[in-house]
Amino acid sequence: MRREQLCSARNEDNNTARLDAPDREQGMGVLLAQLPAAAAAFVMWGAWAYWINRAHGHFAGLVAGVAQGAASFTITLIMAAAVTALSRRLAGRRGQFLLPPFLTVGCTTSALYTLHHLAGTPNILATIATPSSVALAYCLWLNFRLSRPTAAAALSAPGESHGHR
Repeated sequence: MRREQLCSARNEDNNTARLDAPDREQGMGVLLAQLPAAAAAFVMWGAWAYWINRAHGHFAGLVAGVAQGAASFTITLIMAAAVTALSRRLAGRRGQFLLPPFLTVGCTTSALYTLHHLAGTPNILATIATPSSVALAYCLWLNFRLSRPTAAAALSAPGESHGHR
């Protein structure tokens, strides 16, 4: 009996691995689809950081621009996935509308602050305030779109209790 259980467990693992492969391929497709937006973020927010810090010299502006551009490129690739994952995890729970955007942008803004501090960016707050504000607006919009079906389902069932006491 033990051998049959072991074989069954191995088959389940193999089936799971086969099912996960298309998900990984689809995930790579989503990631590749984000590359143009990430490249645009590199250029736009890198130029913004250069512009904000140029009064402290060309080199200071360039370092801030490259640091912000690289961070914005990476954050753009990660941000939508993070909000989507958090939104799904919190679906139907208190905080589902605000926690995913604020947690995501809070983490990315903290990372940006640390990066610019380490890079020696002269005007850190001015450098990260606008990109972080735009990121928050985008994450709020994205999470609203992701949460709409859940909100519609909750509103369409007026007789059910929704956890309120």
